[in-house]
Amino acid sequence: MTKKPSRWSIGFTVAVLLGVALGCGIREDEYSCEDAVSHLKECCPGFFEENVSCTYTAAQGCGDMTVYPDFSVSESNCIRSQSCAALVGNHVCDRALKLTPTGGTTTDRGVCP
Repeated sequence: MTKKPSRWSIGFTVAVLLGVALGCGIREDEYSCEDAVSHLKECCPGFFEENVSCTYTAAQGCGDMTVYPDFSVSESNCIRSQSCAALVGNHVCDRALKLTPTGGTTTDRGVCP
């Protein structure tokens, strides 16, 4: 008879893996943005993932600006929480198809209001 892992040990393992991932330079907003882009690509035919930047870059000098992912955590969660049918029906796909690269100058592109 094999022993099943407890809920606590599963939760602990997930927390450790997530901590390692976040500790290795992956920010929550970058991860959430990438997840939302993947969902849009899956649900919205013709969506170009290249039109959304999910990269965070900290300012390095006086004239440099910090660059944030194009989708905040809240906008990413909004996109990810909807089924493909809902993304189409709520015109999220229509808005996503109109996105063009911004060069990291905006967040919350207004795709999922």
